[in-house]
Amino acid sequence: MSSPTFHDGKDLQDTYSLLDFAMEHSSLPFGITSSVYVPTDPLLKQFGGGKEDPERYRFRMTRAALAGTLVHNTIASPSRQHYGWFDKIVRIYEDFGVPQAEFMPYWRNQKAVQVARGEDIYVSLYRDRERPQVLAVIAHIAHEHRDQEVEVRLDPAAFGLAAWSQAEEMLTAPDPDYDRLFAEKNRARIPVEIGDYGIEAVRFDGKALTLTLNHHGVAIVRFTGRR
Repeated sequence: MSSPTFHDGKDLQDTYSLLDFAMEHSSLPFGITSSVYVPTDPLLKQFGGGKEDPERYRFRMTRAALAGTLVHNTIASPSRQHYGWFDKIVRIYEDFGVPQAEFMPYWRNQKAVQVARGEDIYVSLYRDRERPQVLAVIAHIAHEHRDQEVEVRLDPAAFGLAAWSQAEEMLTAPDPDYDRLFAEKNRARIPVEIGDYGIEAVRFDGKALTLTLNHHGVAIVRFTGRR
């Protein structure tokens, strides 16, 4: 790939805007699945290639693409991206029951969630229809490379709950099942080496969730409440 879209440390979000992800790379507007295709082939050295491990380069590029798509209820195409991201997301979504959950996107969940701190932070939610649980997708979508501390507050009353008892960031949570991927032989086609999720200092005091989120990053947080 030699497009200037990805030269010198750039990723998909250096070119695509929030509206690009919402309209051109989302299955929501027309009900038709859109596979967001992101080439992640190593760059030539004159364009900034060779500075990152190839698997971790794909990890970073995939992170930026998924930050733009996941809040729109869309998973990017795994073709030529970092396989490990998709393995994790599919298992997290399956365990929570995302296909059966109520999707509450950032553009119509303002009564349920507040971004108290952070710029260009978008939060979409999946509400379990039976259990007192909500899965929050928290993403930074902007051209700027802004690493920042983020604070998000979910109103338990908006979900018919008395209070929150726990919030766990799922991408960085212990995941022993992931180790099985390293036994695969053809690693050129399924990169699995974990890079930097860009998620640090996750704290929850029962009301406010705070974390440090790197630019063009995404966090997936499971909230559990009590009625």
